[in-house]
Amino acid sequence: MRSDLKRTVAATFALLLWASHAALAWAAEPSDSTSARGSEPGTDGFVKALAWDGAGHLYLGGGFTSAGGVSANYIAMWDGSKWSALGTGLNGSVSALACDGKGNVYAGGFFSKAGDSSASNVAKWDGTRWSAMGSGTVGPVRALVMAGDDVVIGGEFSEAGRVRVGHVARWDGAKWSAIGTGTNGPIGALAIARDGSVIAGGKFTKVGGDSASHVARWNGSRWSALGPGVGDIVSALAVDSAGDVVAVATARATQTSTISTWNGKSWTPLPLGKGHVAAAIATGGKNELFAGGYFALAGDVRANNVARWDGAKWSPLGGGVNSWVYAFARDGEGHLYACGGFSRAGGAPARNVAMWDGTRWAPLAAH
Repeated sequence: MRSDLKRTVAATFALLLWASHAALAWAAEPSDSTSARGSEPGTDGFVKALAWDGAGHLYLGGGFTSAGGVSANYIAMWDGSKWSALGTGLNGSVSALACDGKGNVYAGGFFSKAGDSSASNVAKWDGTRWSAMGSGTVGPVRALVMAGDDVVIGGEFSEAGRVRVGHVARWDGAKWSAIGTGTNGPIGALAIARDGSVIAGGKFTKVGGDSASHVARWNGSRWSALGPGVGDIVSALAVDSAGDVVAVATARATQTSTISTWNGKSWTPLPLGKGHVAAAIATGGKNELFAGGYFALAGDVRANNVARWDGAKWSPLGGGVNSWVYAFARDGEGHLYACGGFSRAGGAPARNVAMWDGTRWAPLAAH
């Protein structure tokens, strides 16, 4: 009885914590201004996460209940020509997605049910049905990556599978485990380095008991800071073609983001532009980066909420999109998918998700 009461109180506190963290860069989920309008392609609510499975399927998660006119609760799949639901989906919003090499899809967010199964904020889709991953987490999951065959999650939780964790945990297919002592604050972004290390970013100042300003590395046995870190909350991470870590950090007080790269010895900032917010980063070819968020300029170049960095300068991606970009994914042909809370891409209707083929934007519409 006392244990159940303790978990109920913890869950209630986690809900309040989630609400209070709405001001964090990664939790800035908008009121949906792009609800269904006729036959426009895309989703009827914002898209927060994308994942490409390598077999021709793009998975989307967010705050929607239909995709391309197909009923799909908070998660959907696009196969290049049509939309489909993943069973009956989830009962709450999705913030993070990842695919393994066996056809499984993992979703993290703020929900309590996946298909017919109780699932606390994290669940697995095996291509046929949903299943819980142990008892899940007490608190929202904001980031999710594959570390080999294991799933690593980060967020605003301090418990996973009834194990005390420091905002980050690992699932080995059967049980949850802590990753060292974790961080002293929420994690909003995760990435895997070339050597298999886990890179974590968020709103924290300590990791494994040592100082670490918003970004840190787990090498399999211990946590360490990445030099002096960055000065603001990290909302997105990536690893570029050279193996450098790329971090997006946002100061909510000034609504300004910085994008910096860590080469193992020092941080180098990229000139995004004062007063503009980035929320997503993706890597491409040599020295190539894509940034998305809510901005009108990248450096001194006009770019509507999405831009490309070639190692020396920023350039727009056509006409860009007309509102927030939250995440990117790349397919096997190098196409860039962007998602967020927009209604147009390149001037054409595209509700919350669109594809950039290197020349133009295209909506995801059933053929």
